[in-house]
Amino acid sequence: MEVTSTLLVAIMFTVILSIGIGNLLMGISSLVDRRSGTRAYWVHATWLVLLLLVYCNIFWDSIGIFSVEDWGFLSFLYVIAGPILLLFATNVLVPEAS
Repeated sequence: MEVTSTLLVAIMFTVILSIGIGNLLMGISSLVDRRSGTRAYWVHATWLVLLLLVYCNIFWDSIGIFSVEDWGFLSFLYVIAGPILLLFATNVLVPEAS
């Protein structure tokens, strides 16, 4: 199997999205857990659900990565910037487990 730059970009894209989705689901599970002592506020819960939908939408649209044949470093950074910003947003919205 030939490893192309498109495949490497797709793998990096998916790994960053997976880390963000994992962090988001762990945060949602700690909010649902009544023993954690964290109270769920409806605005915060709405933002978490919206963020999960954005993750799903970006993952669903990631098939467009395979249509690009020539990758440069700036185009790679442009594509990876979305999942990185989502990961930052997830870390801001999800409370840390104590």
